[in-house]
Amino acid sequence: MTRTPIDQGTRFSGSRRIALRLGYGLAAMAVLGWAIWSGLPWAPALIAWALIDIPSILAGWNQPHEPRMMPERAVPYYNALHYLLPPVIATAGAAFAPWPVLTAAFAGWLLHVLLDRTVGYDLRNARGEIRTR
Repeated sequence: MTRTPIDQGTRFSGSRRIALRLGYGLAAMAVLGWAIWSGLPWAPALIAWALIDIPSILAGWNQPHEPRMMPERAVPYYNALHYLLPPVIATAGAAFAPWPVLTAAFAGWLLHVLLDRTVGYDLRNARGEIRTR
């Protein structure tokens, strides 16, 4: 089967891939440092960080799939929760809200997405494979 450019994602060379992952890692460290420095409650952030994958796990429960691939039914849920822009906007918006618990939860979501990108887990294509960058 031939792969289309959409399935392949944007391909970066080795040094650019390392720089991209380093950037995601530094952004994750910045979010974590900001959350600690600003005194956000750690429990909501930890809960959001740990539970963000639950909808995609439940959607793919007991579905056939290849090793290291996600069940096709779970891909839309995973991708919806792992786009980078929604947690950035939610965290920035919640930073001005009077509820630090909400800000901490969104910061935990953002930290989860950034750490996933740092270690190489990008969005998934329709077949459940990790899109490479």
